[in-house]
Amino acid sequence: MARKTSKSRVYKDSTAQQLRSFWETARLGSFAAAAEQLGLSNPTVWQQVRSLEQEFGEPLLEAHGRGCRLTPAGKILAEMVGPLVDDLATLRRRFEESRSRRQVRLVVTTTPRILVEDMPPCIQQYREAHPDVSLTLREKWIGDVHTQVETGDADIGIVMTRSSDMATSWKESDWLEYKPLYELKVVLITPRDHPLAKQRRIRVEDLAAYPLVNAPNSFPGLNAMAALEEAGLLGKQVQLVEAFFTHSMRRCVSMGLGIGLVESLATDPDPTLHERVMPPEFGRPVVYRLSLKGRPLPPHAAAFEEIVMANLAKAKSNSHDGT
Repeated sequence: MARKTSKSRVYKDSTAQQLRSFWETARLGSFAAAAEQLGLSNPTVWQQVRSLEQEFGEPLLEAHGRGCRLTPAGKILAEMVGPLVDDLATLRRRFEESRSRRQVRLVVTTTPRILVEDMPPCIQQYREAHPDVSLTLREKWIGDVHTQVETGDADIGIVMTRSSDMATSWKESDWLEYKPLYELKVVLITPRDHPLAKQRRIRVEDLAAYPLVNAPNSFPGLNAMAALEEAGLLGKQVQLVEAFFTHSMRRCVSMGLGIGLVESLATDPDPTLHERVMPPEFGRPVVYRLSLKGRPLPPHAAAFEEIVMANLAKAKSNSHDGT
């Protein structure tokens, strides 16, 4: 009996851990995923959430499919404790930074194309303007960008409007804030001596005569995919290459293996290729800044965002039309 009382006291006294277990379970949608994230056992996470429900007198989570979801009461609590739990999660890091008087650190996570094509001038300008900030940019897969920001491993994320499967729009996370930063253009890339490079105007059906190097899930946005599908091009061509990354597509096109559609600022064309901005029906993909909902950006992160918007708005006004 004494052992049972001791165990109950442990759960009763670990309020911060209960809140974190509840938060991670709500965010990830299952006790198993939360346990893995926290390095705890499933029963421990379940017991901590259950203790929290007993304290508040209402169920906070309910079964849903193979996992669980928030009840109405759970949604109210999640909105209240989210910023608190995140502050607790980063408390040790912030304490160590303050104690050792290290530089303020800014971690930005983004996808490969954005890192190598869009960010270089922003990085240089930020480092010159804020030498006291330790800036780290991480190259991640799009789904990992969302996860890193949600878990506090990155301060902000910069991604395009696509989900992790790259073929559908993402479902916005309940834990993240999404702010549009700048637009991209859909650009057709061909060898410089390609027949399409000599045409004054290009219609989507003109692409049918030449194999695309794009993998099925690498097209720049849903509008571009819809235009190709309407013209009967999706899944109809025999392709020599199905490339996913923009750099790979550019390389394959330069080797004469086909033509490609990529998203781009269209300000610094590859001198070895012909690049043409496609008409509006192909869409204008939007790049977003991700951050934790309910937490204002610290000044050093807001400064990076301002530099990105200033640089890439200027880039948009100077972009070429590929003719």
